[in-house]
Amino acid sequence: MAGLLLVLQLAAAQPALAATIADGNVAVRAGDPETALAIFESVRKTDGDSALLAFNRGVAEYRLGRYATAEVSFARASQDRRLAARAFYNLGLVHRAQDQRDDARVWFQQAAAHPSATRTLRGLARKAERSLGARRVRITRVPSEFGRDPERAIDFFDFGITTGVATDSNVYRSPNDPYRDLAQPGAPLVTPDAESGTFVPIEAWAGAEWGRHPYSRFHLGYRFDGEFYTDSAYRNANRYTHRVDLANTYDRRTRIGRIYVGSSFTAARFAEEAFDRDDGSSQTVLGEDVSDRLSFSQFSPRVRFAHDIGDFRYGFKAVAALNEYDETQPAVDYSHYQLTGGADISYRLSGMTRIGLNSEYALRDYDSYPARELDGSRFTLAPTLEYKYWSVGALLRQRVTDALWAGVDYQITEREDQYLGYDDYRRNTIRLRANLALRRLEVTASYVYRDYEFDNAFAFDTPAGGEKTLTSTAAEVDIDFRIWRALSLTAFGRLNLIESSDARLEYDRNQFALGVRWTL
Repeated sequence: MAGLLLVLQLAAAQPALAATIADGNVAVRAGDPETALAIFESVRKTDGDSALLAFNRGVAEYRLGRYATAEVSFARASQDRRLAARAFYNLGLVHRAQDQRDDARVWFQQAAAHPSATRTLRGLARKAERSLGARRVRITRVPSEFGRDPERAIDFFDFGITTGVATDSNVYRSPNDPYRDLAQPGAPLVTPDAESGTFVPIEAWAGAEWGRHPYSRFHLGYRFDGEFYTDSAYRNANRYTHRVDLANTYDRRTRIGRIYVGSSFTAARFAEEAFDRDDGSSQTVLGEDVSDRLSFSQFSPRVRFAHDIGDFRYGFKAVAALNEYDETQPAVDYSHYQLTGGADISYRLSGMTRIGLNSEYALRDYDSYPARELDGSRFTLAPTLEYKYWSVGALLRQRVTDALWAGVDYQITEREDQYLGYDDYRRNTIRLRANLALRRLEVTASYVYRDYEFDNAFAFDTPAGGEKTLTSTAAEVDIDFRIWRALSLTAFGRLNLIESSDARLEYDRNQFALGVRWTL
């Protein structure tokens, strides 16, 4: 862990003022920050609140554990170019002391990159950054950088792009082996034609953050994700997403503990073609092309509340989503809305371990998509499909070293088909995650296993198919190696395996990529 650095800067322009501030600094060094604060307050009343005074006041407030006020003081000090690098570094310490690792990392990076930073300070800032096992910053939660100038409209701007070249072993997610399609008259033999190819993954984001208060920030962000195949024969497998987020966060430490409230509104566009997975040809229903049935627009407000009381945390969330699909045929129109509510509790056993429990309820209601009868058939005159979900889960997070953390989650989910229960299932999910963050290298790995238990569903949605079974396995590794501050080499590997008594659903697929990431 990087050592604590609290710079006690003295003024040179006014000797009397410098001597008074020096008295406060002596009190801090002597372990009496309360006296130091009294001295600094008397200076503020007589001589005004300079950046220099704010810096030294922040030191005393930090020593007393008054992180919210220390944050404001160091933000004020950062407006002076001569103090900016040291103020940024101390802001990183403030956030690290509150276990706000994402924000701490941003401040340490700002300290190391500032022109006024000395070689020693740059080394300390980089060492402190390495001590954080933080995840990458995503556009949905832009890290805060308040305090440069409270009168500015925008305090922080984030931009980046990742691209490269990737291989895909199974472009259309084709089944593994020939099978008889029991869903078709005469149960014809189908021989899938699995195709492999290369594609270009593109990930781009841009965002801005603003606000007059250090504990309440506004965020506006845009994100693009896409996969584009280099062979025009596979262009129907291209997919991309546009997403815009407008969010507000309130994150403040009070006498009753840290309180976090986050709210956001998301508008997104998902574009993907539907195709016959056996050979990649266009999908048809009753002779009509329905290739557009997987493309949709989404509008989603959400809110999250969390309260830390010592080592105990509890929280709630609420999410609504309206998904408007392009296809309008009742037999294939997936348009629906979903309402989700959840609660969670967790406890930090030590500085290295956290355990928790969570629960969630969700309702999904389709506009026109009909439910299935108990024999697996689907008629357009049947009631529209409606699902209810209940889930409970447990989590464990373990920090192994300053650079390595790992976690495991278990979730059990019950789905109820509100018509006749044909699509009821129980799903067991196990998720493993790990993150390694060194000086230039970051590695993130995940493994997810899901097992579905169907009470009433049949393979091929016909009684002749027998009981339906389904398990899925997904594994992913992401690697980021920073060449210099703005440029990184990236790589990822993905494995997906689906096993089912319904042979139409089975497939295995792996993807590997090499690329570069550039950030502003």
